[in-house]
This record gives sequence, C-alpha cells and structure tokens, in this order.
Amino acid sequence: MGHPAGAVVQTTHLWGQLGLRELVGSYQFEEILVSGTSDRGFKSHPPHHRSEHSDKGSTLARKITVNIYMTLDGYGEFPKYPGSDIQSKEPGEGFTDMWINRYDSVDTVLYGRRSFEGHLAYHSESARKPSDPKYLFEFSRFLDRTQKIVLSHSLKKTEWQNSRIMKGNLNRIVARLKREQGKDIIVDAGPLLVQEFIQRGLADDYRMMVWPVILGRGKHYWGSMLKQQTLNLLSVKSLKQGELMLHYETIR
Repeated sequence: MGHPAGAVVQTTHLWGQLGLRELVGSYQFEEILVSGTSDRGFKSHPPHHRSEHSDKGSTLARKITVNIYMTLDGYGEFPKYPGSDIQSKEPGEGFTDMWINRYDSVDTVLYGRRSFEGHLAYHSESARKPSDPKYLFEFSRFLDRTQKIVLSHSLKKTEWQNSRIMKGNLNRIVARLKREQGKDIIVDAGPLLVQEFIQRGLADDYRMMVWPVILGRGKHYWGSMLKQQTLNLLSVKSLKQGELMLHYETIR
C-alpha cells in the first residue's frame, strides 16, 4: 500500500493506496474507548457533552460526510489512466473540494484500521519529505490537529496525536459522536466500512470522486440494501482528466 515515495500526483495517486481496503468487521459488540497513548494531546469534550444549542434542533447537529473514491463501476480502487500520474506542486480541484475547502468546517475524521495506518504512514507531518509541496504539509497539519477516530477490533494503541480507538455497534458510535460538541465529521475509509454507513443510512451527505475507468474487480462500495435511499444532487463537476466530482445529500 501507499503511493511511490516522493510522488505528488494531482488526481488518482494523490490519495495513493492509502489502506482504503480495510477489513474492519461488522461492529456488533459493546462499544469501548481505548485510551493511553492514543489520547496523547487529545482535546475532546466529554462523551455526552452537547453544545448549548444542540437541543434546539437537528439542523445544528454535526454532519457526517462519507468520502468515496471509486471507478465508474463502483470499485474502491485507484487505477491508472491517462493523466492520473500528472505531478503538480498545486492541489487539483478534486483535492481542493474534498479536503482544503473543508478544513474550517471539519474537526473529526473517522477511519478503519488500514486507512488510519496508511494515513499515519504517508500523511502525518512527521512522514513528510522536504520536497513535498506546501499544500500537502498543510493537509498533514490539518490531519495532525484533527480528532481521529479509528474503528478497529484489533488495534490497541496508536502514537498519532489526537486519536481515539473505538469499536462496537456502529449506530451507537455514530450517535455518540454526533452528541459530542464539535464541527462536522468526515468518514474517509475503505469500501467495506463505507458499505456499513450506506446500508445503515448514517451519512448526511456523500462526496464522490469518480475515476474514468471501468475496472471490473476489487472491493465494491455498493452492496445489498434493506430499503431504498434517495439522494439529492447538490453539485457535479467534470475535472481535467475526465474524473467526476459528485456531491449528494441524504433525503431524510
């Protein structure tokens, strides 16, 4: 996993193989919070602390956005295609929409174990190389200061600052996080965990980066559903190399 050392790629390989193919199970046992080194520098509010306005309406609740990076046929892979390896010192429009424009409104990122470990290895500030462009250093500083939730049955501790390890019933974990005071939450995980959010209707909106490739293999985002979910299209952008940026909100 991981993109080639020193590579700065505008589209596909900018995210690289960030461990987004994690196997995190079905989250069906009692929720726990692992502390210790995982809480180093963690400045969280008490688990059930609400903002003074949180009971006045659901519109003030923290929003959960699921990031999806997929091929046209719905696979969570990062294939090569013409233009996907273009290197740039400036962020591409897709990266800007998915991340940079949201730095001020998001203070929590939720991962599966492998995606968490991949981001720590490649995108923490301590992992940066002097030759990396300025915007990637800014991205790393954003991740370092952000509250990071990693859902894992096996991980016992982490040295990444401002991180928590949680496991248990996914609906209860999400409800707990939405009760905590804070800004919005991004789910940046692999297809199996994203499937759980889709099937349970836990996402408030989806931001999808669609690669111009029909791949036919890999981990699929879409699985069986108990009931239909209807979405409202907020925006669509066509990018330089044929990628599509889609933004949908869930109709409740």
